[in-house]
Order: sequence, then structure tokens, then C-alpha cells
Amino acid sequence: DAVTGEFYTKESRDEMIKKDPTRLVIVYKMPAKAVVDWMRLPGVAIASDTMPVLTPPYDIQDLDMDLRKLPNNHPRGAGCFAKAFRLARENDIPLMHMVTMASYTPAKHLGDCGLKAMQERGRIQEGK
Repeated sequence: DAVTGEFYTKESRDEMIKKDPTRLVIVYKMPAKAVVDWMRLPGVAIASDTMPVLTPPYDIQDLDMDLRKLPNNHPRGAGCFAKAFRLARENDIPLMHMVTMASYTPAKHLGDCGLKAMQERGRIQEGK
């Protein structure tokens, strides 16, 4: 459960769906040890597709809110890049490979999809 941080049993999930069918949940599919294997592959990007879960008393309009103090934030929203770089260091993955994964590769994927602004991002270029 993205709000409470609790894991569901089949029974508790069925009960939750009856009460709140649109409740936000987090699904874990990949074993943690597979993350390092993925990080070694060329063309993999580090990215975070999350946003904080804001339930009362928190207000999305509060632009000065310290997101680190929100309860039950998804891990991808807090330290995604720092954790990836730490895992790389601990597992002898070269720093330049990680910098590429965090800058060039995400920009390249988006640029290849036609997003013009991303066709120049994530690169060291003369005159840019």
C-alpha cells in the first residue's frame, strides 16, 4: 500500500479493493539482486517515474514542502540516483557508465522518440 506502507495478503487486498478500488499500490516484481545485473547492461537508463503520495494534511500547493518528511514515499522518489551510484561503486561498475545511464541514455531514448529538446541533452557538446 503506497499510503500505509503495508504489504497485502490476498484477503487484505480483496478487502481494500471493496473499500477503495482506486487506491494507489506499489507492485514489486524484480528481485533486488537483479538491479545490479541490469545496471551493468548498455543502454539502460536511470530514471524516476514517481511523485510523492500527498494525503491530508499535506497539500500539493505547498511549493516549499520538504518532500523528505512525507510519510511512505516511494523509494524511486527519494534517492534513486544516489542509490544507483552507491550500488555501482560497491559492485565495481565504472563511474562513466553510470554517468551515461543518468544523463545521455535517458535523453537519447526520448530524443529517438522525436522529442527535439532531448536530442541535445545529456551530451558534452562544443558551443552548448
